[in-house]
Amino acid sequence: MKRPVRIAIPLAVLGSAAAAAVALGAPIPIYTNAMSSTAVRGQLVHLGKSTCSRGGGAGTLNITVGKATRECQFRTPVVGANLDITTTSRLLSGTPSSIQASTFVAVSLRDGDNGQYQLAVFPKKGSYQLRRDVPPNAARTLLAKGKASGIKAVGKPNKLRLQAFPTATGETNLIAFVNGKKLASVVDDAHTASTLTGRFSAVSVGSAKADKGAAASFDDLTVAVPDPFG
Repeated sequence: MKRPVRIAIPLAVLGSAAAAAVALGAPIPIYTNAMSSTAVRGQLVHLGKSTCSRGGGAGTLNITVGKATRECQFRTPVVGANLDITTTSRLLSGTPSSIQASTFVAVSLRDGDNGQYQLAVFPKKGSYQLRRDVPPNAARTLLAKGKASGIKAVGKPNKLRLQAFPTATGETNLIAFVNGKKLASVVDDAHTASTLTGRFSAVSVGSAKADKGAAASFDDLTVAVPDPFG
């Protein structure tokens, strides 16, 4: 089996690429993963000490939440602060019906040390949350939330996309999409945003409470330098 490829891109390089993205008006992909083999699926690494199992087939990474676990996160090889992450996810129908409504699939940026920006989508309820978790206690703030008609049901594919990039005055601009539809555009203040020093980008499945048996698939993952024009 090939060793996973780890990509660490200097922030100065990401800054230059971001400037290019502004000029071109389009995101610049720097990492893609079609989940087409065990080797490439292995490039996503489990974060934390949660009990999670992984598998795959038909071009997907499958993640199942284990006992006494609320969320299973797997990070990409890309390390950086100002990124654009996209993946197609399904909350699998094998998820117990009793927990489907409370279970989300998600993408995260600036993940690390219990802090992150995260777009969480609840397929059963057709709703979403754009949230900020701040260390050291991971206090959660909902930056945006609501229902969205474009969110597809359990077992159906939902294309999740989250951007995070700085404004000229030091705040962080966050833009969230599902299935190509913009859900929210939020500017987070410079002081709060500066506390999120994590550099991981990740995908996850979970709930606010123990979510044993929740299962999701992820495929067509792309990490890019974001387009600030959305």
